[in-house]
Parts: sequence; C-alpha cells; structure tokens
Amino acid sequence: LRHALLRYRFESSDSVLWAGHQLQILQCGLEWHLKVDGTAVLELVPWACLDELPDNAEKLEEHRIVCWPGIELGDALGSALTGSALRLSPMDLYTVERLGAVIDEAICRVLLSRYGKPIQPLPAVVAAETQQLKGLKVQGNGLQVLSPLGDDVTHQAQALFVKYARPELSQAFIERLAEVRALSLCPVCDAPAELSIQTDDGFSSNCRSCSCKRYWRKGEAGLWSYQQLLSGRHEFRITGRRSMVLSLRREA
Repeated sequence: LRHALLRYRFESSDSVLWAGHQLQILQCGLEWHLKVDGTAVLELVPWACLDELPDNAEKLEEHRIVCWPGIELGDALGSALTGSALRLSPMDLYTVERLGAVIDEAICRVLLSRYGKPIQPLPAVVAAETQQLKGLKVQGNGLQVLSPLGDDVTHQAQALFVKYARPELSQAFIERLAEVRALSLCPVCDAPAELSIQTDDGFSSNCRSCSCKRYWRKGEAGLWSYQQLLSGRHEFRITGRRSMVLSLRREA
C-alpha cells in the first residue's frame, strides 16, 4: 500500500497534503482505508480464502474492494481487478501495479468531481474583476477555475477573494487552484501537460514528454467520462496503472 502511494508523496507518514486535500491511510480492524479530507474513498477488505470469493463480493459498495490471494488464477492481467476483487499475493509481480491502479482511480474521481465546480455565490465586484482573467470562467454569480493561473493572476484573484468574499469562498478558490495544478501535471511522468478547455467545460491534455493523452468529456444526463491513454492504449497488461477509463455522474 505504501509503495503504491509513493507518487502522492507518502513516505514515512500516514497523512500527506496533496492537491489541496489531506490524504490519509489508516487501519480499521483488519481493513485498510484511504481517506480524503476525512472521507473514505477506498476500503480494502481482506479475504483469506484461497479458492473462492465471498458470496456478497458483487454487492459491495464501489469504494469497498475485496483483497484476496487469488493464487489459483492463471493469467489475470486483463485488468487491475478480477471481477470486483483485487488480487494481492506475493506470488503476483503486479501487486503494486494493481493496487496503484485502484488508488489512482479513487483519487482521480475526487479531483474530477470538483473540476470546474462553480464557487458561489460570488460577490459582484469579484465577478466583475475576474471575468477577464485567463483560466477563470464567470457565469452569473459563480466562478470556475478551469486551468492553472499565472502568479500575477493568482495573487490578483486571491486578493479580491480575501477583500470581498466570505472566508469559505476564499478557501474554496485556493483548493480549486491546487486541484487544477495537480491535473495539469501528467499522471504518468509528472511533466507539465497543458489542459485544453472544451466547450462543455471538460478538458483534453497531451503530454509531450510521454505521449499520455487525457480526455474529460460530458455525456448525457450528467454522466461524464474520463480517458487516460498511453500511446493510444488502455490495456492493463501493457500500460498498467498508467492508463485509466472511468465514468462519473455529476450534478448539473
């Protein structure tokens, strides 16, 4: 678990600040939980039976993952999960890669669920002064942070929030900045990867260093889709945790 979390700056501590959020791992009985700002986004449930999964494995909540040895399996590299379970065995050389893929998706969901979420109600003076700033989008009394801001723009906008807005709105702005900065770094090689804003307030990104391509698109009925492809592929056998495909329902 610690090895899989190294990319999030976990080393000797059980808690770390990343992308404006407090990430924490803790043991709850026999389970291990990953929490973001105190909310469990991933719960790893051990299952010691070598041959079979529990009957209710398919009925668990999405963030609860059964971990079992799965040593009777042959080639199981089609995906990180086998059904709804995570194969964790010292005989499986892909253990860290599998767990890393599950962790990456859980944390990515947190960032994507908040990307472009309006900060509101915005004071009129803040709306008027920020609507021309690059990377920000103002609609009505709401402000969206869609791409990283330059230092000057950041200081200008923060000063407006501090002077005219409620403290919770100022804090929300700081958090959005940190989240967008994290999204603007390639999840594969950590190099800067510009976010190209789309008309639906989604984004696309193409890392020039490793050719990782990402797409965040709005579908129907509030369902958004995310694709993270390496050399155009999403195949766990080849790309491991470096590629990802997920869907996320967001409120309008």
